[in-house]
Order: sequence, then C-alpha cells, then structure tokens
Amino acid sequence: MVRSLSKIENGARDVRIPVRHLLFYVAAIAAVVTFLWLQVAEANQRLEEQRQTARVDVTRRVEQAVGTALDFLELMHAQMEEGLVKAVPGAPPSPLRRALQAGEDGSYHLDNPPNPYERDLVGNMTGLGGLSDRGPAFEAEMEAALSLHTAFAQAQRRLPNIPWVYYISASRFSFVYPYVASTELTFADKDLEMEYFQASLPANNPSGELFFSKLYEDDGGKGMMATIGMPVYQGDRHLGVVALDMTVGYLSSLLDGFPAGFGTLALVAPDGQVIGISHGEGRRHPPEAALKAAIQETISRDGQMRLEKDGWTFTSHILRKSPWRMVMAQDGTGHLRAVMRESTPPILVALLLLGLIGGMEFRRRTDARIRKQSDILAATNLDLARARDEAEQATRAKSTFLATMSHEIRTPMNGVLAMAEMLADTPLNEDQQGMVKVVRDSGGALLTIINDILDFSKIEAGKLDIEWIDTDILSLAEGVGDLLARRAEEKSLALTIDVDPALPHHLVADPTRLRQVLLNLTGNAIKFTEHGGVTVRLNRLPDAGDGKVGLRAEIVDTGIGLTPDQQAKLFQPFAQADGSTARRFGGTGLGLSICRRLVELMGGTIGVTSEAGEGSTFWFELRLDEGKADGDSADEPSLWGLRVAVLGGLPAERASLTRTLSAREAEVVEMADEASALTALRQAAADGMHFHAILIDAYPGDGVGLDIARRLGVAEGTGGTRTVLIAPVSLVSTLSEAGRAKGIFAAIPKPVRQARLIKVVAAADGRASLDITATTGSSETVWQAPEVDVAAANGALVLVVEDNATNQIVIRQAMRKLGFAAEIAGNGLEGLEAWRTGRFGLVVTDCHMPEMDGYDMTRAIRVDEGAAADGRHVPVIALSADAVSDAAQKCRDAGMDDYLTKPIELTKLEAAILRWAPITAEMRQRVSAKHAPPVAPAPTAPVPKAETDPAIFDANRLKEMFGHLDAEAIALLDEFLVQAETRASAVEEALNNGDLKSAKDGSHSLKGSANGVGAVALGDLFARIEAALKEGNEDMAQDLRWNIAPAFEDLRHQIRLVKG
Repeated sequence: MVRSLSKIENGARDVRIPVRHLLFYVAAIAAVVTFLWLQVAEANQRLEEQRQTARVDVTRRVEQAVGTALDFLELMHAQMEEGLVKAVPGAPPSPLRRALQAGEDGSYHLDNPPNPYERDLVGNMTGLGGLSDRGPAFEAEMEAALSLHTAFAQAQRRLPNIPWVYYISASRFSFVYPYVASTELTFADKDLEMEYFQASLPANNPSGELFFSKLYEDDGGKGMMATIGMPVYQGDRHLGVVALDMTVGYLSSLLDGFPAGFGTLALVAPDGQVIGISHGEGRRHPPEAALKAAIQETISRDGQMRLEKDGWTFTSHILRKSPWRMVMAQDGTGHLRAVMRESTPPILVALLLLGLIGGMEFRRRTDARIRKQSDILAATNLDLARARDEAEQATRAKSTFLATMSHEIRTPMNGVLAMAEMLADTPLNEDQQGMVKVVRDSGGALLTIINDILDFSKIEAGKLDIEWIDTDILSLAEGVGDLLARRAEEKSLALTIDVDPALPHHLVADPTRLRQVLLNLTGNAIKFTEHGGVTVRLNRLPDAGDGKVGLRAEIVDTGIGLTPDQQAKLFQPFAQADGSTARRFGGTGLGLSICRRLVELMGGTIGVTSEAGEGSTFWFELRLDEGKADGDSADEPSLWGLRVAVLGGLPAERASLTRTLSAREAEVVEMADEASALTALRQAAADGMHFHAILIDAYPGDGVGLDIARRLGVAEGTGGTRTVLIAPVSLVSTLSEAGRAKGIFAAIPKPVRQARLIKVVAAADGRASLDITATTGSSETVWQAPEVDVAAANGALVLVVEDNATNQIVIRQAMRKLGFAAEIAGNGLEGLEAWRTGRFGLVVTDCHMPEMDGYDMTRAIRVDEGAAADGRHVPVIALSADAVSDAAQKCRDAGMDDYLTKPIELTKLEAAILRWAPITAEMRQRVSAKHAPPVAPAPTAPVPKAETDPAIFDANRLKEMFGHLDAEAIALLDEFLVQAETRASAVEEALNNGDLKSAKDGSHSLKGSANGVGAVALGDLFARIEAALKEGNEDMAQDLRWNIAPAFEDLRHQIRLVKG
C-alpha cells in the first residue's frame, strides 16, 4: 500500500488511479472502521439495556408476587378487625363455630364443617382447651377468625404458589388454609414460640407493623419458606397474627426467568440470607467469596451498591414493599464474548462492504434505473394502501351506519309497541283488536330485524366478544324450549328437547351466544314447518383426545326442506334460500349468517343437511371444556326397575322419553294404540309385572290424548298403573283438580323437562312427591325466585336502588311476583358500594335520590368498568317518574342501558329484565300457586263499602303487585299516607321559605311514590307542582298547594272504602 502511494506521488505512469477514486476508497475504509466501532459500542449498550430490562422484569415479578401477597394479607387483617368490631355479645354462634368438635385430649378441630360448607374451601381450625365458658371476647375472636375462610380461599385462588394462609391466636388456637386433617397437623403451644408468632408480639413489634420472618423449614413438608405476617389487636390487647407463607422454591423460580447470558440474580434478606438464586442450563455463578462480599456490601449500604470483584460486577437494588434486596452479578469475560457475538453480523457486513467497493462504478450506472423503478413501485404500493384504507373505512362506515340507524329506529318503534300494548288493554271491538295485533306483530318483526342488524354490525366491526363461563347446558336447552313453546303450540307443532344423558350438564361456553344460536335455528325451524314437529337434539361427540367435550346440536324439523342450490345460499349475509321464501315467511337473511359467525367465534362449525319436501337438519359442533361437576344428579330419585309404557306422540318425542328414562335404568315399552296398550297393561298386571306408569302424549290441537288418558286411568285390571298426560301448556293449565279423580295421575307440560319427567315417573311408585312438578291442578301459575346466593353466583341477582320507602316495598313485591331475586339499596352511594361487591348481574335504579343520584352512580359504575381488565358490563335500567321526551336520552348519556317510567308496569319491567339479563329467565321457576312457597298468610281481602273512584285511587296498581288488597297491601297504603303527609308538609314549608329546589325535589319524589301505590289524583297534583317549579312559575305552584289537603282527604276516603 505504501509502495503504491509512493508510485502515485512520483507520478508512475503504469499505475493510474484517479485522485477522486483514491479519495473515495480512503473515505470508504474510514467509514467502515467508524461503522465497526459504532456497532461494537451499540452492541455493548444494547446488551446492557437488555440486561437491565430483564432485571427490572424479574424484579417486577418478584415485587408483584410479594405485593399481591401483602394486599391479601391486609385484606385478611382488615376483615379480622372488622369481624371483631361487628361481634355482638351473646349472639348465637355461627354454623362453623357450632361445628367445632372437642376431642378427648382437650383439643378441638373443624374436620367436619356443616353443609353447605366444603372443608376444602374452609380450611381447619384446631386448638387447645375447652370451648365452653370461655367468655365473649374469646367467642368474638373465634367468630372473627372463622369469617376469614372466604378471604383464605380467595388468597389461595389468586396466589396458587402460597402454600399456607393462617391465623394464630394467643388464645391457643389456629385457623389454617388449605384444609389439613387435625390428625396430621394441629395447633401446638410451640407455634406460639415460633418467629412468625413472636414477631407479632408488642415487645418485638411495638408499632404493630407488617413483618417478614427469616427462612425456616416448614414442618408441613413444603420446604424452606419465609412468613409474612401482621399482628391483630383488639384495642390495646394483642390477639394473634394473620400470616401467609412464601416458599423459597417459588421465589427462586421467579429468578430463573433472568436469561443465563446476562449473569445471575440473587434475592437476599436484610440479614444476608440468600432467599433464592437464579438457575438454569449454561448459567455461570460468581465465586462464593465474591458473592458473600457483595451481599455484605449491599447490607452495609442499605441495599444500593456497585462492586467489582474477581472479574465480576455486582449491583443491588431494594425491592418495593419488602425489606429484601436483589443482587445482580455480571461476568466480565462473558460480557465481552456476548458483545463480540452481538457484533459479528456488523463485522461481516463491513467485510462485505469492502469487497463491494470495487463494484460501485457499475452500481452508479444502474442507480438511476433502479431509483426510477423504485419510484414506480412506491407509487403503486401507495395506491394499493390507499385503496385498502378506503375499503376498510367504507366497511367501518357501513357498520357504523347500520348500528346508528338501527338504534334510531328502535327508539320510536319501542314507543309504537308500548302504545299498541296499552291500546290492546282498552275496550276494543274485534276489528280494532285485529288492527292492534297487526301493529304489534309488525313492530315486533321490525325489532327482530333491527336486532339482527345490530349483531351483524358488531361482528363485522370485530366488537363482539365471547365470554367463556360455566354453563348449564341442559337448563339452557330446556329454557330455549320454554321460550318457543307458545309459538310451536300456535302452529300445532310438537317441540321436543332431547339432551343426551351422556352429555355433562355443565360445560364452559358463552351461554348468551349459545342460546342466541339455538333460538335462531329453532325459531327458523318452527317458522318453516307447517305440520309435524321440531326437535332440538344435543349429543355428545366421541372423545377426540384433546381433553374437551364434543357437543353436536341438531335442530330437526319436518318442514319444507331445501334443494342443494338453496343450501348453497345459506349462512350468507342478507341471503335466503329463494325470493319466494322471503315473501312468504319474511326475514332479512341475517339470522343464519349471525349464527355462523357466532359458532365460528366459539371455535365450531355449522351446517345443514336437507332434502326438499322432507324437512331439514341444521347442526353445529363445538369442542368445550367441561364445567363444574354436576351437583343435582345425587338428588334425582332412582328409577331403577320401574316399568314405563309410552303411548302416542311423534317418533322423536317417544325416542327422547325412552332415552332419558332408559339412561336411568327404567324399562320403557312403546305402545301402538289404546287397545293394545290396555291389553298390555292388563297382561303385565296379571303376570305380576305391572307397569308403574304410562306416558300418554296429547298432540297439539288434539284432545284425543286427554280422553285416552282418562279412560286408561280408570280402567280396571291394570295393577294400579299411573296415567301421566304429556300435553301443551295450554291444555295442562285447563285441567281441574278433579283431573286426578278422572284417572290422570299427573300432567307434564311440553316441551318435557327432564327433571319433571323423572320426578313424575318416580312419584308413580312413591319414590318422590309431586310437590315440585306442576300436575293436574288449574291453580294460577306464579314464579318462584331463586335464593339470593344462588342468583348471585349465576349473575342473576338484581340490585334495586331506590330511596323512597314506599317505592321500595312496591318494587320488592314486584320482583317477588316476577320471580327475580333482588336486594335493595337506599341511595346511589349505597348502590355503588353494593355493585362493587361483584354480586349483581343487573341494576335497576331510580334517577333522583339524595347523597348520589342514579345518573352519577351509573357514571361511576362505567368508570370502574372501564378501568377493569375483564371488560365486564353490567346493564343498568332506569326507573323514573319523568315521562318527558329528553329523560330517556339523559339516562343514555349517563351510561344507562334502558329506561322505564313510573308507576311500574310489571310486563314492561319483566321484559326489560329478561332482555338485559337473560340468565334470570333460567333461574326463576314456574310453579303453581298452590305449590308456591308461602310468603305470608294472606287474610281474606276486605269487602269495600262501595266502589272506589279510579280517578282518585286506582286499586288495580296494588292488585297487580299483591294479587288482591290483603292486609299487607292495606298496611302499605297506611304507611304511605303517614310518610306522604310528612313529605307534603315539607314541600309546603319549602314553598313558604322560597326554597323552590327543595319543593321541586319533594314534589318529584311524592309524584313517583303516589303513582306507585295507585294514588292517581295525588300523584297528578304533585306532578303539576313539579312542572310549574321547573318552568319557574312559582305563582302556579303556590296556587296548586291549596289543593294538597283536599287531595289527601279524598285519598283517605277512598282507603276507608277499601278497608270496608
């Protein structure tokens, strides 16, 4: 190189390198060297950033694990203190307290908790000393400790790597979770000498703060662990300690996430103990002496330090929320090798660049052409990207337009339907009734179309999510049958729900979307079937070895069928089999498309098999996780050995009955006709093998089955065979109490529910009673609400937020009548706190309340939901006495989902609750009035002296809630009068003092409560006062106030007439 440069300097003619090329080469080499230096420096910086990021990530996970443990510890501590505060001296002991058993050795335990507690979810309390005569303080402490079992279980679920959660008392007992039998692990006095108890004592912990123990070996076989605890005091008296354990193995596993190439992480206690150290293949650990020196250094410097020793670099950091330190050790030589490995690609690139320098001239000649082609390609890509963006924007605009228009149409259409419903309740002639029916049917059809468009637009926009929760498949399928039973009966079709006995009742699915698909497909089948029946069949598919349960649902009909060409058009948006079908049966063609999208979102497939004129089978298949174990099968009465005959019905109906009963070891025989059935029954009785029951099907619209049932029921020589009628609901409801005397043992409404069928058949042999299944009575059908805890566990508990005591009674009665489980909150603040417990699936709220109104409460709920990670949305239904046009919009602006006006109309309230919380339809039970659980003895209603004036007092408002004006209803009226007169006096005083806002708010409250109990005239008077004050017309309000006293006197007179 030097020689070449010399020749150039001397002007040697044989080597002619242009100066500009020489400068180019020198510049290129300098650039390559600079590039290499920058790449090595950048690789070093990048590795250091990655190392620090990995350290921060591992530290964060350790801090998060400790922080979560501390959160639960503080929760348990707060719950313990709260239980001590709430303890009532002399109160009866709780079920868990009563379940404590004393042993002969002076100890006691909780090995056998009472129902419905499960010991695996409760834990075990063990202790020393007698349980009696211990004094109220001891009982209060024990009850408070037992109340921790829910927090224990929650801590274990959220912290699966925490082996033990417990409370240890100075009164010589402990409460430990998870459950361990007292024969294996029990309280001993040595527990009070352990560090995890001693550290809570006032002498060792005078400030009563949270503490971390040293490492120790767990005597329960869980290995080395550390305890985190917090003392519990009652006033100044030290009671004990709540604590949880963290294993060294678990903490070390968190450190293993630190990449081996970055060094080693060690978790160190303040006393220098190594709690955990990262391991893994290929990881080098620092010398023991160097590590000990680093640990000593970090302790002496209170956690922050940097140390170079034996070729290793040590740094340390203090963890948040704990006294532990994180020490990171980095191998210097290993770091250098990593930098070189990281820089290898740039080095190769640099060498390649040097090799390519000679070809730069050729590249220069072709650059222009390449740039031109690149410009053309970039322009083409830009056009394609613009076209793609325009197409996506058009799709979004279409979905937004559809959703917006659907919502805009829904509002006036709901008004039309509401007016039509109210018009139908007025006196109309036959032609007018027909016209109202057309309005309601047409409006309902339009709302169905709008709902389909909304669902379709959500799916198109990718905003429809699947919620995987435990689902009772049998209950869901039978609920679909109940919802569609009336439509099938109106067309004289047999609707059968046939669920495979081998299918687990509980699967993990989205019940709302699964129900939507079944309702859509079954509804279509009923729509397109004129004769015969529709069968909803759920079968279990063969095991595929993936740990999931295969579900195949088939909706089989005997309808018009489909040609292959028509089948090819199905499951597409806005597509139907053919135009004539659309004109004849109506619909948009969106339903099947939505079903396909929903099934695909749930990971399944959907299809159809059909033949024109022979009916169709729509099917879909899903693979689902198995849910919680069935708890109802143990309560089923045994059918083993029972002989059952089946007569009548479609083949699908008979097959369903046979499959259900045979799976429970009953012998089922199908009979051809009445004569052969009677012969078979008598012959079986003569042979000593009589049939216990015969199930006789009454086909929809056909009374022959009922006549056959009555004849066979009273026939002689059958050996006491019980006759059971299976018939449509309308026929079952017409049977009188004399039905049993006429030979009918029981009646089962269609579609048949498995539980009803099994109960009735078992009752035929005296193995069960008919107190649950609706049988032969014609008693009024009523709803029975589920237990509050059961409803809460299934998302069917309703939170009612209402400040007015009278309105609370009215709406509580309404919810009870409709069969919905509900709890009451007195204002928005109470309602918000109740909602935050997570127990409620629906909120029904008044809008105007003290402390916090319904609007602010709903806004707070929506803020909390937005901050949550689960995406849960609890529907809110507004109840307001405001009937003005902008009231509904104000509710929507606040985040409410629906709006109902007072006074409450049961049909509208029921429809709204079923719409926004469909699970409530599955949770309530339909029972006859005579079998309904007694609410309170209802005295005979008093006979009025004269008819009341409905313009002053509309008695039907209370009759709708209470059934009749009994003592409970009269008591409500008396209580309303007392409260209303007090509040009316407050309104008059506010008007006297010029406090128009208080007068307006009081008038609004009185308007709602008066209308709720049927005080129509009084409610109208306060509505006019409120309206005048809203308009600022104080003179009008002052004039109207003089009508308050006469209005109350008129109302008292009407109530006296009611009392008789």
